This record gives sequence, C-alpha cells and structure tokens, in this order.
Amino acid sequence: MLALAYGDGTPDSQPPAEEQICDPAAGLRGAAYGLCVAYCEANDCEIQPDKHACEVLLGNFQRITGESTVPCVSIGIQ
Repeated sequence: MLALAYGDGTPDSQPPAEEQICDPAAGLRGAAYGLCVAYCEANDCEIQPDKHACEVLLGNFQRITGESTVPCVSIGIQ
C-alpha cells in the first residue's frame, strides 16, 4: 500500500481542502466560485497556467465574471 505525504501530488504541495483563496468572502458565488476553486485550488493553475484545462477554466471564468484574472493570479499567490 502506498501512502502519500500531506499535499503530495499537488503542484503547490497544499491540498485543495486547505486552500482558501476562493473563500466565499471573496465575493464569488455560484459558477464563478466553482471555477475559481477549480482553477486556483484543484488544478493549481496559477503555477501551470498553460495547461489546456487551465486555459478553458480561465476562459469560462472571464466569460461569467467579466474579470480578466482569477483571485489567485490577481494577488500573486504561488
């Protein structure tokens, strides 16, 4: 049986459940909140933005919110 260390397997070594960049207090709701979580927390796209999935998530976030970047990029989280 293989046991992984805390955060192992994520590009930023922080499990998505521990990240809070898209906390509802940031003012994101519904689909915008879900896309933020997918981009910033689940896929760590702020570290690897050129992945196809990240490009799709960013495009959808921009379309829904009218914003050019997601919170993790606009405040420089890495």
